[in-house]
Amino acid sequence: MNLTIQPVRSAQDFETFLHFPWKVYQGDKCWVPPVLTERRDRLDPAHYAFWKKNARELWVAWRGKEPVGTILASWNNTAPRGEAGFFGFFEALQDPQAAALLLSTAASWLREKGAGVMRGPYNPSRQDELGILIYGFNTRPSILEGHNPPYYRAFFEENGFQQHTDLLARICKIQPGWKTVEEAMPERLNEIYRRVTTRRKDLLVRPLDVKHWQEEIDMARDLYNRSLADVRGFDEAPADEFRQMAEGFRPIILPDLALVAELAGKPVGFALALPDVNEALQPLNGRLGPLETLSLAYRIHHVSRASFKILVLLPEYQGRGFEAVLIHQLGKNILKHKFHEVDMSLTGDDNPKSSLFQDHLGFKIYRRYRVYQKELTE
Repeated sequence: MNLTIQPVRSAQDFETFLHFPWKVYQGDKCWVPPVLTERRDRLDPAHYAFWKKNARELWVAWRGKEPVGTILASWNNTAPRGEAGFFGFFEALQDPQAAALLLSTAASWLREKGAGVMRGPYNPSRQDELGILIYGFNTRPSILEGHNPPYYRAFFEENGFQQHTDLLARICKIQPGWKTVEEAMPERLNEIYRRVTTRRKDLLVRPLDVKHWQEEIDMARDLYNRSLADVRGFDEAPADEFRQMAEGFRPIILPDLALVAELAGKPVGFALALPDVNEALQPLNGRLGPLETLSLAYRIHHVSRASFKILVLLPEYQGRGFEAVLIHQLGKNILKHKFHEVDMSLTGDDNPKSSLFQDHLGFKIYRRYRVYQKELTE
């Protein structure tokens, strides 16, 4: 059958794009179907803050009358020529020709916009699911982690894409015999925790104050941007995008797993772990009507996994042991909630200090993601 590709123009085209993943993942017990209402909102320029500064195009590849793949390309309208353009929502059946057509079509669109590099996948931003899974196919992804068939890797590498960066997800099983956080933590970390909390009486670790939600989120954004400003490739999180991301987390945040470190009353860092909502969402098959919402509300309080997403400290307070205090308190609260395991994701494999620290905490790599890129030549 003839292979063609068409941009998404009609409502029917959009629904085909939205529902196509179900064709790819039928029978895959590790896949977590996306919530369709959330996915619609994320792709809607009128709703998702990311699209205020970014243009986008969506395509569906067809063999005859059957869809065989999808892709999205995006370009920051304020970026100078030669910068990276991005792609995401790449899905394809085991059809190398269709994959090549999808990637080349997105590349042509980005080249016309002025991109010098094509990079991704990002769905659609770097605050959403990113990368192609290349290890850990028999495990379930945690919140904000993607999933894909093993054959995707070949699609990219056979079409001239190279590794940009790898990101790691690690997991730690909570042992039934652990009654206190000190039993779960390495003794070296316990020592640092005791020393810092003894000497720094002006250091306070407190839970997120949900009664002052907006002020807390703005404070967290400020800490996030200032703490990571010197990290290679970091882009400052705009206020509207950060607030929208936080609103998405709001229904599942447990305040004592969202901790703020204050020194003499001044916020200097924060740490966040979330109940792994993917465990609760998987049986719902993408639906979230009234009955599914009630089911989800119940399931969230019975998930077995917490997902440790981020810890940031202002640069001038890094390496002083404050990290150990945040992790110690977060670990204590995770044990209190009786989670069975903790996911830690995602960490760049070019960060040996963080990798070594996670190894000492007993975390083992269980999923590896790769962000690819390709130079775009005329």
